[in-house]
Amino acid sequence: PNRPSFKNVLKTAIANYECEIVVTCQSMVGGVDSSMYASGNSLSDLNLISAHDMTVECCVGKLAYLLGKGYRGKHLKEQFETNLRGELTEMQEKKRRVVQHIPMDHLVSADEEEETVHSDHD
Repeated sequence: PNRPSFKNVLKTAIANYECEIVVTCQSMVGGVDSSMYASGNSLSDLNLISAHDMTVECCVGKLAYLLGKGYRGKHLKEQFETNLRGELTEMQEKKRRVVQHIPMDHLVSADEEEETVHSDHD
């Protein structure tokens, strides 16, 4: 998704058709977090709507409901990305469930750890 041609297609659709674009995935567990990968970050300026961990079926139903209520643009995005009836996992609950990623350059080797332990007891 980080190809400029793909991004241009999305930009054109948004500009010419005044459409909203929802980003979802087919995984049964997990969800969409476009900030985790370079390709997702490259699309961040398009203000796409994230489905987070909602199923595709839930996305269709929620989108139909919100569009039927007259939501568009920023207000649609805000409402769609908000848990209204338990259809998506709240962020604090996700953080509780997920083991946080620790970059490899922050890992300490066993030798370094042993040095730290010994120097603390000196």
